[in-house]
Amino acid sequence: MQERKIIRKLNPAPIAVIEQSTPARACDVPVESSMNCPSSYPPGVKGMAVITTDYCLAACAHCFNRSSRNGADFVTVSSILKFIDWWQSHGPHLDFLALSGGEPFHHPDIQSLIRGGSNRGIRVSCTTGAVEVPISQIQDAARNGLSEIRISWDIYHERFISREELKRFAVAASDCIDDVSIGLASPSIEHERRELEWLESVLPPSVSIVLTPVWRVGRASSLSVTESSSHFNMDIPTCAAEFQAVTINHDERIYPCCSLGGFSEQLSLGSLADYMKCESPAALYSRHSIVRSLATKGWGALHPMAISNNKCMSCSGNLTRLS
Repeated sequence: MQERKIIRKLNPAPIAVIEQSTPARACDVPVESSMNCPSSYPPGVKGMAVITTDYCLAACAHCFNRSSRNGADFVTVSSILKFIDWWQSHGPHLDFLALSGGEPFHHPDIQSLIRGGSNRGIRVSCTTGAVEVPISQIQDAARNGLSEIRISWDIYHERFISREELKRFAVAASDCIDDVSIGLASPSIEHERRELEWLESVLPPSVSIVLTPVWRVGRASSLSVTESSSHFNMDIPTCAAEFQAVTINHDERIYPCCSLGGFSEQLSLGSLADYMKCESPAALYSRHSIVRSLATKGWGALHPMAISNNKCMSCSGNLTRLS
């Protein structure tokens, strides 16, 4: 009998990052010599995360980028694929392409992006809220090479999708995609236990469950979240896991950090409109003093003041103070 896989995520990186993470440590290559060692710098990049849009038919109270039906940003698929080709022509092959939103399946050209990544030999994953997403979209995505799908679920999504709809969607997705999981975000341990019990009772064992806290970024900044639901990662000195995915936001700006709190202007590496002014990904990173410090010294050296029990939220808060 198949045993269900339950994963507890210790940082807010996107799908495919945590499961493939190497132990957190500073970059072994000094910044001064990094230009001659593209396999090590940019530090530990294994894949790419793309926030495809800020459009979503839900408007969840904990949404990190405040997505809603008023969202108007949709990344240009041809620009993303050109960036992937440029990146791979100068450095290591990208292992994964992690797509999210907003609702990625409401991006009008999402199937082309999935197909483009898969055709380049990259494992493509997607995070969806499943709100008004027809299962035919998932079936098309599977045919276009989608390898993994994560379905978000919590008390905030329940306003927009019923439990029965979620169950039907997850079961149908598991019929066409091998790697299906539910991303359960919980504001408290009590909520997590209750929802986990329900999910285990209604889902086939092939569907994994990924447990995360509610991160206090975006709309969630004002939510009441119990301390017991926040996972401590203050003792992780570096940003090695978060730097494993170079990230494109829905406004097509490029960031080195895939943390939900990492979209701070102080971390921007530029945009899809101007990255080719750099001769390589290493140059894109090494010209940026804050990114160099985070990569080689760890977040604590740059921002020693903790304003949360979580390194990512402390770093994001301190960066915001610098703006």
